[in-house]
Amino acid sequence: MDCSGCHLKLLDDVVYRNSDFFATWRFVIGGFFPLYLILVLFVPNALALFLVLILFALAARDSIVVTGGPSWKVPTGRRDGVISVASESLAEIPAPFDNITTLIQNFANKSLDIKDLVLLSGSHTIGISLYTSFSNRPYNLTGVGDQDPTLDSEYAANLKSR
Repeated sequence: MDCSGCHLKLLDDVVYRNSDFFATWRFVIGGFFPLYLILVLFVPNALALFLVLILFALAARDSIVVTGGPSWKVPTGRRDGVISVASESLAEIPAPFDNITTLIQNFANKSLDIKDLVLLSGSHTIGISLYTSFSNRPYNLTGVGDQDPTLDSEYAANLKSR
């Protein structure tokens, strides 16, 4: 599903707490949780670090050119969009608990079909899933403390024991 470059926007402004990096389902996208931890633990102003790295790349290139060496392009600026708002991610990115009807409709809203749904969903589900994306199933499926009846009872017990 095209989320208007949300994968890149997730890195955009970890300093500003209303960006889509901080949307509810942010850590479902693989690899961003460790990045977030590194940024908040070791970089007081992560956005400034990214800017410094870009400036360093530009300065390195320019110093080589000035001394008679070759030149090359250094990509700068955003190319996926200029707005990053958490509420937009919540509205555009399917939730981990969406049913097939909701998923089909979400994809149709973006002019995508069921084949696109299968291909994109498969490419985003290989690997691990965070427990928060399905923790309601063994404990509180409908809000009254019940377990999902479609969840294997042995598997549910295993999850609860961890």
